[in-house]
Amino acid sequence: MLSVIMERQCFFDCAHCMFPKQEKSSKEISEEVGLAEIIKNIVKQMPTENDPPYYEKPKFIHDGRMLRKWHIDILENVRKERPDMRVGIVDNGSYISHLGELKQRGFKFDWLEVSIDGTEQSHNLQRDPEKKKSYQLAVDGLTHAREVTKLIEEGGNVSSLFTLTKLNHKNIEQVADFVFSPNPSESAFDPKTKKQLNYVDGFYITTMTPRIDKNFEVETSLEEFKESWEQMKKVSEKYNKDGKEKIFMRMFDSRYLEKLNYAVGREKIKEAFLNAEVIHGGLKLDIDGVHANYYPYSGKLFKFTERKNMKFMEFAGHPCAAMKPKGRKPRGK
Repeated sequence: MLSVIMERQCFFDCAHCMFPKQEKSSKEISEEVGLAEIIKNIVKQMPTENDPPYYEKPKFIHDGRMLRKWHIDILENVRKERPDMRVGIVDNGSYISHLGELKQRGFKFDWLEVSIDGTEQSHNLQRDPEKKKSYQLAVDGLTHAREVTKLIEEGGNVSSLFTLTKLNHKNIEQVADFVFSPNPSESAFDPKTKKQLNYVDGFYITTMTPRIDKNFEVETSLEEFKESWEQMKKVSEKYNKDGKEKIFMRMFDSRYLEKLNYAVGREKIKEAFLNAEVIHGGLKLDIDGVHANYYPYSGKLFKFTERKNMKFMEFAGHPCAAMKPKGRKPRGK
């Protein structure tokens, strides 16, 4: 999988975002360093089905912060270089400013993910407290999403991401009910069922990994997380039916294991780890009917986080606990 942030400029100032607000476009620096060629070379080297032992269809993620017209050229070249590449985008709804361009070129995403971080009031407070226009932009993005996304039978998927904070921790149930309601747009009409498809096919709740001051200010407390967990249980029971996983949670920081422990108790944590399914980069846990994917955070906090993860795994008796991190070799002699 290749995830690329091709534009650092963003008109919002999200409380959960690890990047500072940036007014200047990064197009110039991207061209100077030859970003398009770098992406092309990486794509060429990504595994094919003839490369053992574990092959998956390659994925390319346009990971923000905003879609630009020149990005579409790169996305088309990625598809041309690797026709088997699944191309998706994580967006705040602003992609609709290029809706006409995408449709004119006939470009369809394999999946399109638009963030909805709460009710209109909570979403705007978290993303756009001054102008208060981000919520409507996100709703417009979901409304038009199926116009530029492959059909479900072709593997297409429209989803919504919810970044959990103290500003929106009470809104999970309301948002889930909205995104799983019928999308009135013409592109969402299903000729097979003669009904309107929902706004989304999947709803993903993700915890925040604080990096800068403004992130820590909106991190959920133990009680707030526990309250949100009760809502996750309700919506999972309501929408994860017939073997279809429409809702799941993602955790990246060991602090949320501690919060989860506070919400459900040690015995449920232990049972979840014992029965966890190993997935790429982490573990898939099932607790109280909620599907929770845990990806240990990497980077500057990796060592600290890894030690805590091992303590949890040792406590639960999970086989992954045997994978002790290797110490660094001393420099020099």
